[in-house]
Amino acid sequence: MAGPDPDDGGYMKVALPKCQKTSLRQFRVAVKLKDAESDVDGEYADQLQGLVDRLAKAGAKVKEAAPDIDTARLNDVYIRMLRAATSARMPDSDIEDWKQAFAAGEKEKFLEQSVDGVTMTHRRWLQLNNERHQIRLKFNAFFRDYDILLCPVAA
Repeated sequence: MAGPDPDDGGYMKVALPKCQKTSLRQFRVAVKLKDAESDVDGEYADQLQGLVDRLAKAGAKVKEAAPDIDTARLNDVYIRMLRAATSARMPDSDIEDWKQAFAAGEKEKFLEQSVDGVTMTHRRWLQLNNERHQIRLKFNAFFRDYDILLCPVAA
């Protein structure tokens, strides 16, 4: 996901530092297989647990740990900002349909987040973006102690 857009002509370069670790024994692996805000399919969780077990057996330093982040709030900020970012290509009629459905009493959380995202003021967007940056700082702090966070990607 990092790197130049092909339309930018190739002038931008991303040079990631070379990993200095040469064996799994050198890796600090944080594991978070469950979250109160998100159900995880049992078969998928079993596969992840199997990976955790293999990493530990191979000598990786494995510990149950997670960033100090409210995952419900993380998801809420993400959805609202995503809907704001993708709203420019939405037809006005779709936005009006969402607003009418919400006003008529359809109170599904995703619909509420979507309506807020496509109608928020710039000031509100700046506030959410600031909150997003605070969450990023918490992730940065967490990854001073761990190399990897092993968790379900899509619950």
